[in-house]
Amino acid sequence: MTAANTLPHTSALELTGVPEGVRDVVVGRQYLVSRGGVARPARILNSRTAKLGAREVYISFPGEDKRLDAWIPLSAVGDEVVEAGPSRVALPRQDSQNDSHAPGSERSTPEREHDAVTRVRNFEDVRFGEYLVQTWYYSPYPMPEKKEEEGRAPAPRGRKRKSDTNERSAHVLSHGVGQGGEGARGRLWVCDLCFKYMHTRAGWERHTAACAQMQPPGRKAYRRGSYTIWEVDGADAQLYCQNLSLFGKLFIDHKSVFFHVENFLFYVLCDAATSKRDQVMAFFSKEKTSYDDYNLACIVTFPPHQGRGFGKLLIEFSYYLTRGAPSPGTPERPLSDLGLKGYLAFWVAVVLRVCRRLLADAEPVQVKKDVEEGRSLRNRRPADATDEAVVVNGIEMTKRPLVQKGQYTLTTTLEDLARACHLRTDDVQLVLTELGFLSSRRRLLPLQAERGADNDDDDDDDDEADEDELGEWHNVEIVITRDAVDEAWAAWGVRELGVLDEKYCLL
Repeated sequence: MTAANTLPHTSALELTGVPEGVRDVVVGRQYLVSRGGVARPARILNSRTAKLGAREVYISFPGEDKRLDAWIPLSAVGDEVVEAGPSRVALPRQDSQNDSHAPGSERSTPEREHDAVTRVRNFEDVRFGEYLVQTWYYSPYPMPEKKEEEGRAPAPRGRKRKSDTNERSAHVLSHGVGQGGEGARGRLWVCDLCFKYMHTRAGWERHTAACAQMQPPGRKAYRRGSYTIWEVDGADAQLYCQNLSLFGKLFIDHKSVFFHVENFLFYVLCDAATSKRDQVMAFFSKEKTSYDDYNLACIVTFPPHQGRGFGKLLIEFSYYLTRGAPSPGTPERPLSDLGLKGYLAFWVAVVLRVCRRLLADAEPVQVKKDVEEGRSLRNRRPADATDEAVVVNGIEMTKRPLVQKGQYTLTTTLEDLARACHLRTDDVQLVLTELGFLSSRRRLLPLQAERGADNDDDDDDDDEADEDELGEWHNVEIVITRDAVDEAWAAWGVRELGVLDEKYCLL
């Protein structure tokens, strides 16, 4: 069985360009390439001579994720696109002629080195058990280089270039094979049990026939039916976690933990429904102690198993692990486009579930809009006997009935709402912005009735300090109605319950 390839094929990139052999192209410049029948600028990152002597170029469309980059025939490249500004792509040094036209870069040295090394995938696909999967990104596999480097004459017998060999070996071990596309391999072979990697099919077949790693080397953290989440300590299973990280890097960008895994825990999701072994489908890692308040370092669902909710399960489990901690934490930045999409859907679902629970008994009500800038729509008043304390997920909020039958208001703060959702305040604020709730706001007048004559000056000082800190949000409240929650609920397709069932958690 072969996994479906969701990435664009070379045949999908077509354009009646300049015939091959009439003129060459310059690496680092942009040219017109057609995608979906529309000609768009694409930057050429590398070039190579394919089988039968055909020239190919590696292109990247600006503004799109690197997993969509592809090799295409040189004949599919159209006219050059003149760029107005400097290039932001770090490329290796070309010949002197190309250097004279190379645009400058404003990036820092580490960023330029990272781009130069990882700009081109070093493996086109990977054999993983019964699946043949196209890779998305560069992964620094420290595999042995080819016997003879292209363009380098072999050393005479008995006179090895020891210094050169040591230098190249150290570089490969630290950065991986195929940096920048130089010496890239066509296919990688990986055992789907222990994640050991090989560069030949014969070695892969010998290994997989004898591999006895039937399950991840850790303890069970979650078990529901045939699905199991294993907790693997990077200090106890160093080689397994290193190989797992290298494999995951094929499908995730901007992550750098591959070899120093001792301070990380790995949570590996497996399925044992069709065999006596646990088939790994996804995993996430987290630091044992994070000083940046991260609850997750990286998360990967392997392409053959995507679209089945496994990413949601692991995200929910990562927040379950922080129950009882001072902070729920947040995923490590930067997030990929797919990671941001998954996390935003999770955060939105959590916030809407809490809001819907709070407003479950409320009747629909029309909220008047603030038609005059700076006008106060509601005065604060002291608590009275009709107020009721409502506890949601251990957080107490004030419920105040209105004159209209069946209507009430629930007063809370952003911090308390975040605690009730078990999310960080900045993540809840992102959700409210995404849902458009921050546009439904109204101003409040200060509550003078609760102020004593003795502390008027102190309160005035506090108000001035709050105004300086909050700016336009000083003395402003956000109005979230049940209608708005129901509309967002339907638009985002939120379900009543999450994927994770906590009664099956074993930690």
